[in-house]
Amino acid sequence: MSILAVAKDQFSDLLRRRYLLVIFIGALAIIGMWVGYLALMKSLFPAMQQGAQDAATKGMTEMMIGGLQVALHAIIGSIGVLLALGLMCFSVTSEVSKGTVRMILSRPVRRYEFFIGKWLGCVCIVGVYTLLVGTMVCTYTYYSFGRLLPVIPLSIAMLFLKAITVGSIGMALAMWLRPIVALLVAYLAAAETFLFIAGFMHGIAKSVMHTLFYALPSYKAFDLYTGIMNGTIMSGAEIAYRVAYAVLIWALMLIAGASLFQRRDLA
Repeated sequence: MSILAVAKDQFSDLLRRRYLLVIFIGALAIIGMWVGYLALMKSLFPAMQQGAQDAATKGMTEMMIGGLQVALHAIIGSIGVLLALGLMCFSVTSEVSKGTVRMILSRPVRRYEFFIGKWLGCVCIVGVYTLLVGTMVCTYTYYSFGRLLPVIPLSIAMLFLKAITVGSIGMALAMWLRPIVALLVAYLAAAETFLFIAGFMHGIAKSVMHTLFYALPSYKAFDLYTGIMNGTIMSGAEIAYRVAYAVLIWALMLIAGASLFQRRDLA
């Protein structure tokens, strides 16, 4: 029950923060402008509305619109990841620096309950962001294309999993590193980053990069850009795998973060 109480306080406290309101409004404005741009570009191609006689023209049109939709989802995902990182990396450390954590822990609240409650409160805020932008994108897609392909809401849901995964890693690292350093490390500590670096290396260094690629979490696993382009959707088994993968990382990071917080000096 203490976890839910801490989560509720965290959620309520964040909702009262003006900077978070500015971030929400700014994010919705950016996404709204991109949606408007996407709608404008679509209106310039009557082939999408009336049917193209030229198959090549129709194919190019669909590819361009698909590319714009991919860019839209990339923007949504990037904002979500940065929001989750910003909230989670500083959620506990800000309480420690202000000294309020000692007052909270003087109540019948264990350290691990405090840590998990803070995490859960941040998850709820990122969930609100995802719900708002997801509603906006799904509404636009339905009324603009006359249908809503299942890959669109699924992609939004996967971007939520991605944001919480990256944020959870950052929150655990923040118990060991400075929050801003933890934020940067968590953002860059993707398996794909080291695979990219491996392309410029040789010998032992390349082997090390490949080892890190297999050892570190993959953020790209949550991107459904190919499905958005061609309208295909993953199988139920693939969806279950990605959900289980995200939940496993969350659990590991919560255990690691709570353990580090348990040993942290709060003086």
